[in-house]
Amino acid sequence: MMRSAALLFCSLLTPTAWAASFIVDRLDDAVDQSPGDGQCLAATGGCTLRAAVQEGNALAGADEVILGAGTHTLSLAGADEDLGASGDLDISDALSISGVGTAATLIDASALDRVLD
Repeated sequence: MMRSAALLFCSLLTPTAWAASFIVDRLDDAVDQSPGDGQCLAATGGCTLRAAVQEGNALAGADEVILGAGTHTLSLAGADEDLGASGDLDISDALSISGVGTAATLIDASALDRVLD
C-alpha cells in the first residue's frame, strides 16, 4: 500500500510531456492555414484558439493550448461540422487548454454554437 501511494505521489510531481504546445496570440477567430504542419498559424498571421485546436487535433499525442488574458471570441458560424473549422471547437485528440485565470481568460461563442464539442 505504501509503495502504491509513493508511486502515485511521484507521478503527480512529474510534469506532463506535451507533444506540442501552442501559444494563442490572437483573440479573434480564424482557422489554421495548414493543420498538421506543427505550426499554429492562421492565413492572416498569428495563432487563434480555433487554429490551435485544429493543429492539436491533426497531431498525434497530447497537446497543450495556452491562452493569454482577454476574451477569445468564436465567430465563424457553422453547424454539424466536425473538423473545428466553424461553429464549436471540435476536440478529437488529447488536449489541455489553459489560461491565466477564470476572471482574465474567457472564451465566448456568442451563442452561435457550443464552445467545445
